[in-house]
Amino acid sequence: ADDTIVAEGVEIATSSSTLTLGATVTPREKTTAYAIELDATGVSLADLASLSPALRDTGVKGHADVALDVAKPVGVTAPSIDGRIGLDGIGARLSDGTAEISQLSSILSFKGRSVTLAPADLRVGGAPARFAARVEDVFAPVVAFELSSTALPLAAVMADAGDDVLREIAASGRLSLTK
Repeated sequence: ADDTIVAEGVEIATSSSTLTLGATVTPREKTTAYAIELDATGVSLADLASLSPALRDTGVKGHADVALDVAKPVGVTAPSIDGRIGLDGIGARLSDGTAEISQLSSILSFKGRSVTLAPADLRVGGAPARFAARVEDVFAPVVAFELSSTALPLAAVMADAGDDVLREIAASGRLSLTK
């Protein structure tokens, strides 16, 4: 018989929120099965960003409500992720100060191996914009996206761009993310 590790009601507290974690892990000789449940409300993204040196200078802000189940049965190579993350007042910038986004509120929906960001209004460098995205397979990410804005200052996304403004833009496409 295999040993099973069970953790229920584990709470991880930051200065502004508490993450509740439950997990079941069944180690096997050649594979491991697991099921992890994450639930949290009001998670401060600034608190989480402060834990990562790569994110400390990005001004990450906003809050997230998390309700996710991650499971990997024996014999399956990649886990399945189901649930959602509610995003409220999200903001960030590149560490060089360009490409600042703010006021993003939306829902990230996870189903199996895909994730969708519901269409969301946000600000890019202070200009209003709308953004939506979908990743079919989070383990081989290709991001399908749509971005639109009535007026987007180039300086909001490129250093030294001057005062030029892109008007009535609509962009869509696919980005392949590789290592």
